[in-house]
Amino acid sequence: MPVHRRNAEFVATLVYTDEPQVLALKAGKSLIAAVAIPDPNPEASKFLATTVAQKDWDSYIDESVDLRYLFTYPTLRLKYTFDLRKLKKNRVLMDPFDGEVPENWLPQPRFFAEYHTEEFDGADFQASSETLIVDGNWDMPEFGKFYQRYSDIYSLLVAILNWREPTVSAAVKAKVKKAFASKPFKGGSSYMHLYADLVSNLARSERLGLQEIKYASPGHFEVHGREDAFEDVQGVIRWFMDHRPAIQKKSVSFKAFLSKNGFLQMAGENFVQNNPFANFIRAEALALNQLMHGPNFETIEELAQGNALVTAKVVLSFYRRLDDAAEFFAQGRVNFSD
Repeated sequence: MPVHRRNAEFVATLVYTDEPQVLALKAGKSLIAAVAIPDPNPEASKFLATTVAQKDWDSYIDESVDLRYLFTYPTLRLKYTFDLRKLKKNRVLMDPFDGEVPENWLPQPRFFAEYHTEEFDGADFQASSETLIVDGNWDMPEFGKFYQRYSDIYSLLVAILNWREPTVSAAVKAKVKKAFASKPFKGGSSYMHLYADLVSNLARSERLGLQEIKYASPGHFEVHGREDAFEDVQGVIRWFMDHRPAIQKKSVSFKAFLSKNGFLQMAGENFVQNNPFANFIRAEALALNQLMHGPNFETIEELAQGNALVTAKVVLSFYRRLDDAAEFFAQGRVNFSD
């Protein structure tokens, strides 16, 4: 599914030298950072924009990362261009940008938030709950299936964020580790229990909660949870929709290999580290995870205690949940509100 034009609301100018140079905007629930870029039309005021996860924006404001980082490093980001002179009623329509960003468009390295020229109150620049638009006919089992898949994707991404965050307590990390270590990874119930444990281990403030459902044509439902995870969930689903054929092809061939060699029914603990297929399985799991822009691979591998087969099975389980959730978007029955 292609990335569409997107309407964004102007929030603040962060840097002004003769003209605006760095802006903060919001597109629905998404945070947007934008930098001025050169354009041959002297009448234009062109900007390059990128979606920014809440955690990355907070790191930028805390000066843990520079402005260039927001435009180059996070995997799950969407890029746009727009002309600020077309701003009307504080809103501007952004055009999707695909491909490599020219070097002269990017912010200079080591430009930190301390160099902002304008005062900025970040209170109005916070990600919030996610609203999903629903349309068409649904029955309760179908809605339950979609919500479960969405919740599973969200919960694994939050678990990975918690494991990688230095400030998260040892007790929280121990729960994440136990969720992985306590499963045999032999059959389907292992994955069901893995995701169930990840959901139940979340703190109350992180847990995905269904706030509101409005049935109409179209209607919507609103969920609240950990703010910095919603951008990751939306990014990985949008990416999957855009690249599904290649991801599906890799998944089918990889699963066929595992099945042919008896690995799908093998318990994780029975897969020895020096198995002659270990390096190949790891490489294929890494390739699939990269194709779908999945959770941090090294973290999954660490939580799987370096077991290549368990790592692969977790990656495949994430693929299945993405594929199931994406089907509802492909049918036109669910869409993001921004």
